[in-house]
Amino acid sequence: ASSIERIVEATGAIVSQSCDIACEKGVRNLPEAKLALLEAALLHERTKMSSLSDGSCSHGPVMGDWVKVPHSPLAGDCFSFHLPLHRALARSILCFCSAIVPAEERSENPNNWWRLPLLDDDDGFASDDTTADGIMFKPDSLSSLVRSTHKSSNFRVVWSSGPECSTPEAQLRKSRSRLMSSLLASTKVVHSLCDHPLRCIAASQQIDHHMWAKNGASIAGMALNYGSIPLCRSLRDLDLTMVQMSACGFNVGLGARRVFALLSNRFSLENYLCDPDRKNSFGRVAWVKPPRMQEPEHPELLAESFF
Repeated sequence: ASSIERIVEATGAIVSQSCDIACEKGVRNLPEAKLALLEAALLHERTKMSSLSDGSCSHGPVMGDWVKVPHSPLAGDCFSFHLPLHRALARSILCFCSAIVPAEERSENPNNWWRLPLLDDDDGFASDDTTADGIMFKPDSLSSLVRSTHKSSNFRVVWSSGPECSTPEAQLRKSRSRLMSSLLASTKVVHSLCDHPLRCIAASQQIDHHMWAKNGASIAGMALNYGSIPLCRSLRDLDLTMVQMSACGFNVGLGARRVFALLSNRFSLENYLCDPDRKNSFGRVAWVKPPRMQEPEHPELLAESFF
């Protein structure tokens, strides 16, 4: 563990950039080398949080920087304004936040009285404790809550030494893949708590700017109800609340930096913030602009909605 820690400390940024996991659909095959890379990067995150954590802030999902969920309704991906569970959670959190905390409790616990149970608990991920299996990091607090909804596996590990192994090695393999799959599943849930409401907000702005004209008048009516009084109080306002709470950086939130990156992606603006790349095509090196929207007036409209 110490040798891995030293290696990752020296190349932490490179390791994190190499750990991107595209989460589209189905179960992915994961090479053993990739699993080892994820474990090393998680160890680096734990070490970093142990040195920075003072108990006054939450770290959000540990794998939040690595999970990539491509989605673009303009490119034909499925989309729905119907998110009853997300909005029920948003309303429940708002009701919980309206509760009055007694002054005695504030004075007795000045650093943590504002924390929301589960949503902002310190899950001890950054601690130095190990589990009975010798695993070097703990699952986050959300994993135990959503474990019953997990798939059997988010990925299958392709072991380099083949399926034949001793019983202790088989148990260690199962523990490693189970923990990583559980962390990935809970990170997907955290990502969806912000992403799905954000998709609705972005789509309503696209519809308002006539980017969904081929879908007819019915979708325009949905967007009108979504953003207009009185229905907006049960639709758009609750979606915006979920995005804001995720940006606040709860343990079940993405944090401001990740939410801003997701905002620019869902509003199709991230490629306008990138520099051209030097690419070699048929022996010629040229500057290539990142892919952008087909209609030149759409980015300006979406940029106004974005801000």
